[in-house]
Amino acid sequence: MHMRYYWALSILLLLVSSTAFGQVVPDTVYRKPSLPTGPPGDVPAQPIPRTQPRPPVLTQPPVSTQQEDTVEYEEEEKVPILDRLYYGGGFGLQFGTFTNVSLSPILGYMFNEKLWAGGGIIYDYLGGRGVSLQNYGGKAFAQFVLVENFLMHAEYDLVNVENFRGNNLNDKYREFVGIPLAGLGYRQLIGTRASADFLVLYNFETSSYSLYSNPVIRFSFNIPFRR
Repeated sequence: MHMRYYWALSILLLLVSSTAFGQVVPDTVYRKPSLPTGPPGDVPAQPIPRTQPRPPVLTQPPVSTQQEDTVEYEEEEKVPILDRLYYGGGFGLQFGTFTNVSLSPILGYMFNEKLWAGGGIIYDYLGGRGVSLQNYGGKAFAQFVLVENFLMHAEYDLVNVENFRGNNLNDKYREFVGIPLAGLGYRQLIGTRASADFLVLYNFETSSYSLYSNPVIRFSFNIPFRR
């Protein structure tokens, strides 16, 4: 009887001890690390990244065509008058049965590279075989460069013409005759600023009092005051 109780008590103690051992937590169980509780100086401060400010984008306002034209006009206005003035003209000389001398000095003004205008003096002498006639007057002209060296020429001559009445060489009279001319020409530069013009013109005054017969061919020079 005592042995039976002894074994029963031993088995009960064994079960209780095994149950208590199974509830003990081993040291190898993972534990969550705790945050440091020391002063802030113990933790190295991380630098705060700073973004560089972007430079402002400067936009240039578009330049209008009107402003460019104004600047070009002002630059043209600053050119001295003597740099725009030029002189020259043409002359003719013929000997033979009749002697013919013609002079046509001019004074011109260059408004710009394309438009030239001015005026001049006309003198023409014809002599031979008892004939002696002198014609003189003035003219106004304008030239416009079409493309490269090609130009258009328009001119009006007012000439005091000397002539005979019928076949009487001793009976002379004078009369003013207006002569409109127009045509094309070619300009060849000579040096940096001087030039020479070769003109082929048409005379619209076809009466017997006119000095020129069609076509009117001329060769003249243009020389600036300041080279």
